[in-house]
Amino acid sequence: MGCIKPQDFTSTCDTTTANQYGFPVGYDQVTVLTAPGYGGVKGSGQNYTQLNYDVVASSLAPSIFITNAQTQTTIMQLLQA
Repeated sequence: MGCIKPQDFTSTCDTTTANQYGFPVGYDQVTVLTAPGYGGVKGSGQNYTQLNYDVVASSLAPSIFITNAQTQTTIMQLLQA
């Protein structure tokens, strides 16, 4: 069994906003089965939105790096407001 080459991988992404469901906070793959409003399964996984790798991992996507210093500066600015 060989590795899957990126050019051989295809995906059909549903990018319709109304069809996107966030995974409930505080649950894992087992306890989510008892979560209120559980989304059920889709294919071989949970019926919750996953990253769109065609966008996130695209070589055209911008890279954003936020340093700890930037974060601390933003926090201080918010506390002074």
